[in-house]
Amino acid sequence: MKREVGNGKTLGGKKVRICQALMAVLAVAAVGVLSGCGGKGAANPGGGAGSNGSSAVGGAVKPAEILSPGRSVTEYVLSKSRHPQGVGLVLRVFLPDGSSLFDEGAVYPLAFGYHGSGGLNREPDQAGQECTQELETAYREMTEFLNAQGVAVVWIDSFYSRDPRFCEDNDPDFQQFAPPAMDSNLQQVVSRLYDAAFAEQALCSLTRFDCSKYMRIGTSEGGTAAILPSHRFVDRSLAQLFDPNDPDNELQKLTDIAFATLPVNRPQPKFVLAISPGCGFYGAIPFSVDGDTEDLFYPSQDLFLEIGGSDDIPEECAVAIGDGRRQLQAEEIQNREGISDAEFRYHLTIYPGAGHALWEARQEEIKAKLLPLIQQHLK
Repeated sequence: MKREVGNGKTLGGKKVRICQALMAVLAVAAVGVLSGCGGKGAANPGGGAGSNGSSAVGGAVKPAEILSPGRSVTEYVLSKSRHPQGVGLVLRVFLPDGSSLFDEGAVYPLAFGYHGSGGLNREPDQAGQECTQELETAYREMTEFLNAQGVAVVWIDSFYSRDPRFCEDNDPDFQQFAPPAMDSNLQQVVSRLYDAAFAEQALCSLTRFDCSKYMRIGTSEGGTAAILPSHRFVDRSLAQLFDPNDPDNELQKLTDIAFATLPVNRPQPKFVLAISPGCGFYGAIPFSVDGDTEDLFYPSQDLFLEIGGSDDIPEECAVAIGDGRRQLQAEEIQNREGISDAEFRYHLTIYPGAGHALWEARQEEIKAKLLPLIQQHLK
């Protein structure tokens, strides 16, 4: 994962400052964030479903209506018309019974998975070749575990979708194939926010999935991608980034992405589990704890952050390892809105001595945490 500097700077060192003043009324209304602003019950002020989800058991859309086959029986390509930037998102879909998504069959609860900066699949022998179809070990293990619990898994391959040679973001040999939407920290965060919101909306319409019961899971940069859509005022935050009337907007950094509102009636997961995530979001959400309630991070549903005690990448997630400004913001919301500890949605687990490769080091403990959550929310 590209390092997020704790003082709000990007890798290049340019300070990210987002204006905390209210946007012009028309700009706010354009994304519909005025409905439900404030209050601990405002799960998704952008107009999406509440934390219980909204999809009926099994959607109405046949997979062939929005998906085309990929390179294997588990790979599919979402229609470009379903993405605001016209990206044909490549998906890896694993059903518990091993069937194809195009087959008739059982309806399953669902986990949406988000890969880290190392990409979803193992790299080819040489950079410049097409990415392989072999899942990285951690993602294969997560898939096998979730399938064994009767949960379908959809991995969203944000890298390969944009260039079949772009398999990871850490090796310079592969970085050279990063398309413009992935070539800067903030640009990538926003691109993956669109990937998550629009892919989840589309996939939750399918006949084989019960999106009244779904979760998100991600590691490292994929943990960031899983968290950001859950910010209860994410619609407002996104609009602020693109506001040309705001002198501190980040529009100049988002040269390859056109603004689009997020789906109004998008489904919402039951919970999110983020492993070793970055929580700075490269300034996509302001850092101040004293700002407007709408500018302070707070999740729409229970968010579980699994963090190694020796890992400094999640430094904005937890005060135990860094500045922890997202934790402080969530606690400020708790205080402002009188949220009880039992109802508080920001949950931290620190694994002493563990580093960034947390799944590899402590997967049995993470599985033990996931099991009761799956039993409670996805069964």
